[in-house]
Amino acid sequence: MKTIVCAVLALAALPGSFTLYGAEEAQTAEQLYKNIQILKGIPATEVPPAMNFISGALGVRCGFCHTPDGPWPQGFDKDTIKAKQTAREMMKMTKQINDTSFGGRAVVTCASCHGGHTHPQSFVSIQSPEALREQLAHPAQSQTATLPGAEDLFAKYETAIGGDAAIAKLTSRHVIASIGAAGQAIKVESFAKSGDLMLEETRLGSNVAKNGFDGTHGYAVVGGKVTLATGADADSLKLGALFYRNLRLKDLYTEAHTLHKEKLDGKDVYVVQASLKIERFTDLLSFDADSGLLLRRTTLNRSVLGPIPQTFDFENYREINGVKIAMDTTRSFAGAPAQKMHLDEVRFNEPMDDVKFAMPTASDK
Repeated sequence: MKTIVCAVLALAALPGSFTLYGAEEAQTAEQLYKNIQILKGIPATEVPPAMNFISGALGVRCGFCHTPDGPWPQGFDKDTIKAKQTAREMMKMTKQINDTSFGGRAVVTCASCHGGHTHPQSFVSIQSPEALREQLAHPAQSQTATLPGAEDLFAKYETAIGGDAAIAKLTSRHVIASIGAAGQAIKVESFAKSGDLMLEETRLGSNVAKNGFDGTHGYAVVGGKVTLATGADADSLKLGALFYRNLRLKDLYTEAHTLHKEKLDGKDVYVVQASLKIERFTDLLSFDADSGLLLRRTTLNRSVLGPIPQTFDFENYREINGVKIAMDTTRSFAGAPAQKMHLDEVRFNEPMDDVKFAMPTASDK
């Protein structure tokens, strides 16, 4: 079971991936997990994202607070490590600050003070003389008046990858991909169809995990068990099933605005912040100022403790069926090794019946 879960986690480099730990519908955190003290009353599916947030905010792994004695979550309920007690106190502290000063919004989080370190820094960093001289020589200037609008950058990107007419001809997508993560070779085969239907199968050795979205419900088949996705898991699958996620950006967001211009791997890029229609998520999009191509997307996934970032770097755009897509993607996630995915085969417009994406029953899984 542990190996299968690792495979599902590795699949997070692909659009429809998520982390499903088998939480049953409508269960609260304390109903599914042992020794829950601070996060009582929240959906059980919100616990893994909250733990991932703490891991990234402090730059640690699970063993910093927990004493596992088997596959997750065995032994994670024990209170033998002092850091776990401290974490509970810090969660109470940040909640009190946010409730008192920010109307309950998660403005102050673990990351506000820790910034990826186990111990928060209580003093201002001293810049080097060279950095100070550079800052004085090139003072910051407002870019607001010179920045292109988000809609203009979306339109330039769409033109760069082939244009609306070419994109409109795409009705289905069949992808075979290879993922390298923590020294493991993982094969992924995914099917997607307009109407936001998705099915993915991940293979790690002889182990197989599947997840899908049938247009209404997300689900997973892990270790032979079919599980209906709820809460955070369902939102992640719904996001991954968006057929035009990397194709037609203007329809994905409720609002978007250009933040600034910066350098990314030596290239000038415009950074756009955009709120997805699925309220849990916000994207930060980095567009090449010259070509218009999307070079990086950081998706912020809201958790009960704060937003969790995942960054996808896109490379090696290649034209297939008149549309350019990135054949290589690197996914970065705080506290975990980077995952590199290469698309071995991409086939557009294969015939796919909607039945293919239906959640399987116990008899046909």
